[in-house]
Amino acid sequence: MGTHYHARMEAIGAAEKMLEILEPESIKLDDGTEPLLKTAGLRVTTATAQPVEDSASVTANNNPPSDIADVLEASGDISIEFDRVCFDYEAGRSALSDISLSILSNEHIAIVGQSGAGKSTLMSLLLGFISPQSGSIKINGAPLHASQLATWRKQIAWMPQRAHLFHGSVRENIALGQADANNPDLDQAIKAAAKAAHIAEVIEALPDQYDTHVGERGAGFSGGQIQRIALARAFLKNAPIMLLDEPTAHLDSDSEAHIQQSLQVLMQNRTVISIAHRLNTVQQADRIVMLKDGKVLATGTHDDLLAEQPLYADMVSRFQRDEA
Repeated sequence: MGTHYHARMEAIGAAEKMLEILEPESIKLDDGTEPLLKTAGLRVTTATAQPVEDSASVTANNNPPSDIADVLEASGDISIEFDRVCFDYEAGRSALSDISLSILSNEHIAIVGQSGAGKSTLMSLLLGFISPQSGSIKINGAPLHASQLATWRKQIAWMPQRAHLFHGSVRENIALGQADANNPDLDQAIKAAAKAAHIAEVIEALPDQYDTHVGERGAGFSGGQIQRIALARAFLKNAPIMLLDEPTAHLDSDSEAHIQQSLQVLMQNRTVISIAHRLNTVQQADRIVMLKDGKVLATGTHDDLLAEQPLYADMVSRFQRDEA
């Protein structure tokens, strides 16, 4: 009884957060905080509780936003640009300030910086969990608007340090976001994704295999197995953009080796943006973006920054000590 109660309360909480993103205009929170996203073109200030149009909304009203699906289809490649993006979680505490950054199609970018530098905020902006308070994020040159987030998120596979599994079958967790996880036509693709993520043998050794029920927070599976199921989800989605936050952190060496092997395959011919906490991540990146106090301190290759940025050299030394 207790397990079911807590599972349902967790589901209700998750659903409320999803509604904040999907239908922010319909949400009125009891604690006085704002939904994660507001309707495109409106911000509500907590002091006045009055809708305020910002510069991005004025542009959107005068010029209807280009359809992101059309923009992506016309090009085939995806470039991302942060154009003087600023974001504050609260007045006087800047999380990102005047961020300008261009990311090319199929480029592998590592984001580094000390705790509080703005790495997670940058990822949250890319995922559409928060919106720039000034400046804009452009996809193939077209500004990304809140009304286009559903289409944009279809282009992204996200692998955090600790992936989340939901109540349901293993099959449903791998096929999360698909129209019908139990469609027989999807069965072979799910199994192929599990094999690519080095989790198929584990699943197929279970009595109910892909129909095995997943418990609360992935109960019954190890941390490494949860990450590999989430990785199978990314293989199945086959999105052109990968966002990574060191998904092998906190894992044993065997699980890390399996996931690293799978990631090397998954990252081919994709745009990859990684929050880096490990030496091999920065060494493998095409370009490294170093943040400090919410600003871009430097960009360059691993060797360039090692020679030119003392703060980066100190960070690399710390990575080496942690991994020794």
